[in-house]
Amino acid sequence: MRQEVWAFLKKPNYKPYLELGLRDKLSVFLKLLVLTFFFSLAFGFLGFAVANALDIPIENHAIAEFINESNPLQIILLVAVLAPLIEELIFRGPLYFFRNFRYFPWIFYASAIIFGAVHLSNFDLNEQLLWLSPLLILPQISAGIFMGFIRVKLGLFWSILLHGAFNTLLLSPFIFIKIIKGFL
Repeated sequence: MRQEVWAFLKKPNYKPYLELGLRDKLSVFLKLLVLTFFFSLAFGFLGFAVANALDIPIENHAIAEFINESNPLQIILLVAVLAPLIEELIFRGPLYFFRNFRYFPWIFYASAIIFGAVHLSNFDLNEQLLWLSPLLILPQISAGIFMGFIRVKLGLFWSILLHGAFNTLLLSPFIFIKIIKGFL
């Protein structure tokens, strides 16, 4: 799978997988979920490590505030359902309309970069953080690339599913802690 994704990333093209059964689609989905999680986490740690090494504070992250102010059901509905549905319709849905376009690779990467850039709103940007912002959104750009890959290969439903599963996996420890605190 890694080699296939890598070959696609060198020159993205709109060539869906044909004739895959549900078992094979689930296999592709799970492999891409692992890759998405690994790369996003690695890039996230890199961004925070660089900010920490340069003594640049990253404060007031919107997701942390949202988790603190919301109940677990609200978090799950927004993170696992609503955000993936809306964001995939906006960022990966239109890829279909450019499938035969000569500049499809540019459009594919532009959608991932814009997807990442939208997530800058999660940060309370200041002058120090502004120059670091490309590194801070690298996890979202990376995730957008994998979601774009699965969108092209399996369809929009699968990119929505990957996005929702990724968000849920990423935030499940915080949701779990919030639930446990509610019982104490």
